[in-house]
Amino acid sequence: MSWKKRQTLGEQIVADTFDVLAPPAAWVLNQQDGFTWWPGELGQRIWTDEGLFNNSRTYYRLHAEVDLVRAGGHKANLDSLLETEMNDGVFSCLLYDKRTDTYRLHSSVYAEAEIAHWINKVFQAAAKIQITTAYRLVDQITQKVPVPRAVSTHPTGGVREKRDDMAIEAIGPFINEGHLPSKWLNVDEWRDVDWAMERQAMAWQKSDRTASYSKFYWGASPDQSIELFITATEPHPVLRNGLEFTLKIPLKMSSKHIAYMALELNEHERTSWLKTHMLGTWCDHGGSLAFRLFVPNSLYQEGLLHELSVTMAGRASWVNEFFLQKKASAEAAKSANAQ
Repeated sequence: MSWKKRQTLGEQIVADTFDVLAPPAAWVLNQQDGFTWWPGELGQRIWTDEGLFNNSRTYYRLHAEVDLVRAGGHKANLDSLLETEMNDGVFSCLLYDKRTDTYRLHSSVYAEAEIAHWINKVFQAAAKIQITTAYRLVDQITQKVPVPRAVSTHPTGGVREKRDDMAIEAIGPFINEGHLPSKWLNVDEWRDVDWAMERQAMAWQKSDRTASYSKFYWGASPDQSIELFITATEPHPVLRNGLEFTLKIPLKMSSKHIAYMALELNEHERTSWLKTHMLGTWCDHGGSLAFRLFVPNSLYQEGLLHELSVTMAGRASWVNEFFLQKKASAEAAKSANAQ
C-alpha cells in the first residue's frame, strides 16, 4: 500500500483522510492507490490519481465515492427524483454507471502544494459528509421506489449489517457550527472575488461583502448568459449557515431532460481533467439546470472563497464550450440528414 508511505501529496491526503475517518480495521480493504471501507452495507472508496506535472506544478486528483442504489428498470423515475434531491446536496455529485446500472455519489479535488493547507481539510470534510448523505439518500429513495441498495461485501467480513456511528453522526459537527452566523459575512476576501470576476466574467456586480453576482458568455444564445450567484446569506436546510454557490445555465428544459443533462455533465467533469474541483453537483435547481455547491461554516479559511469562485468561473467556461460542441454536432447531423 504505497499511500501509507505518504511519499507524494496525493498519498499524504489519502493517509490523512484515513486517519480522520478512523475506520475499523476489520472493515478496511487497502489498495495501491487508496482504500475502501464499510461504514455499513455501502462501501466508500478513497483514492488518489498519479501526479500530473503542469506549469511547473504537480497536481494530484483525490476521489471519494459511494455506491447508492441499482436502477433496476426505474432509471427514468430515479433520475429526476435523485437530481432534485441533489439540489441540497453537499460536496458530492451524482453519477450513473451504465455498466453496473448503479447510482453513486462522487467528490474529487485537485491538490497541489500551494493549496495543500486547505484542500486537505476540505477533502476530508467531503468524505465524511458523503457518508451521511449516502445513507440518508438510500433510506429515502428506497422508501419511494422499489430498487435494491448497492450493497457490497468486505472480502472476509461479508456485508456489514450494523452501521458505523460515522454513517449517522459524521455531519453533526458541521451542523453545530452552522448555527453561528456565516463566517464569510463582511470579510475582506470578497474584494478578491471582485477582482477575479472583473477579469473572467462578461459582466459583474461589485459584491456587498455578503454576496456576488456575475454573468458569463453563453455562446448557444449570446443574448442570454450563464449566471453565478455566490452568497453567505442563504442557509442550507440542514447545515445552516456557510457559503453557497449556484451556477445557472440559461436553458429551458423539462425536469426529465434537466436530470439527464445533469448526469451527463457530472460524468463529463468526473472523467475529464478540467481542474474544477468536483465539490457540489449539477442538478435540478428549481426547474433549471445548475451547479450547486455549499461550504459549511466549519470549513472557513482565508483564500477558500476566492479559490472556489475561480473554480466556478472555470466551470462556466468549459460548460459553455460543452454546449457549443453539442449544438455544432446537432446542426451537422441535421445537415447530413437533409442531404
